[in-house]
Amino acid sequence: MQEEQLTLVSDDGQTVFARAWMPDTRARQRGVVHLVHGMGEHSARYAHVAAALVQEGYALFAADLRGHGHTLTRGLGDFGPSGFAGLVQDVVQLDKEIRSRCPGLPVFLLGHSMGTVVAAHALPQLGPKLAGLILSGTIPKRKDVRIGRWIAHHIAKRYGDDHVSPWLTKLVFGAYNRPFRPGRTPFDWLTRDVAMVDMFVGDERCGAPLTAGAFQSFFQALEQQLSPALIRHIPSALPVFLISGERDPVGGFGKSIRDWVRALERQGVRDIKWRLYPEGRHEMLNELNRDEVLQDLLAWLKAHTHD
Repeated sequence: MQEEQLTLVSDDGQTVFARAWMPDTRARQRGVVHLVHGMGEHSARYAHVAAALVQEGYALFAADLRGHGHTLTRGLGDFGPSGFAGLVQDVVQLDKEIRSRCPGLPVFLLGHSMGTVVAAHALPQLGPKLAGLILSGTIPKRKDVRIGRWIAHHIAKRYGDDHVSPWLTKLVFGAYNRPFRPGRTPFDWLTRDVAMVDMFVGDERCGAPLTAGAFQSFFQALEQQLSPALIRHIPSALPVFLISGERDPVGGFGKSIRDWVRALERQGVRDIKWRLYPEGRHEMLNELNRDEVLQDLLAWLKAHTHD
C-alpha cells in the first residue's frame, strides 16, 4: 500500500491537507472511496480502513477538513471565514483531484458523523458523478438544533466567532456519555474498544471543541441536511449504504438512520441498504466488530463495482 500526502487549494484560497492510500499497482485498482471524516478527528485515523480497502483494489482519499488535523485556519475547531460552506468546498476540491488522478474509476463518497452532513451538502455538485453514497453514524435533525444555533450565534456575537465556549460544548456533547456511566473517559460513546478510545484521547489533534462561529454554521447546515432542497439532489439511481450502531447516542440509538431511509424512499432512491449493528456505538469503523463492518462495506462496494 502506498500512502501519499497531498496539498490542495480550494476555490476560496484555503490550503487543504489530504491523504491518499493507493494499491501498489494501477492495474489492481477497481475504484475509489472518498472519505469525509467526523468532528474533532482527522484523516490519519482511517489508515486501517485504507489497508482493508486497498487490499481489495480500492483507493482511499481523505482530506483533513478545515479546523481539523493539518488543515487549519485559525486553529483546531475553527472552520474559518467561509464557515461550514468551506468544508463542502474542500470535499468538492478533493473530488476534482481524485478524478484527475484516477480517471474512469468509480468514486464512492463515504461520510462519517459530521461528514454525513458535509456529504449531504456536497450532493448538489457531486451526486450525478458518484457511483455510490455511504453514510456512517448519521446525525438526526434534532428539535433543539435551532436553539443551539441561536445560542451559538449570541455567544459568537458577544465574544467573537473564534471563541470556544465550554458551556456550549457541554450542551452539545454532554449527554452522549450518560448511557455508558460510569464513564472511563469523556469519549466512551465513540466505541466499546477501549484501545481506540485511548488513542483518540491521546491524540492532540482529536477532540478539540468547535468555536462558537463553527458551531453556528454547523447547526445551520444540520437543520438543512434532510430538507427536500438537498434530498432532491440525490439521484434515484444512486446506490446508498447506511451503517450505524444500535447504541449510538449521536444517531439517536437508530432513529437517524431510519429518518434517512424514509427520506431516501420519498425521493425515489431505488437501491438502499442499511445496517444497525447490535451494541455498536458511534464509530462503527473503530468498533470491536470493525472487521465485520469492513467486510460488509467491501461486499457492498464490490456489488456496485463493474470490473
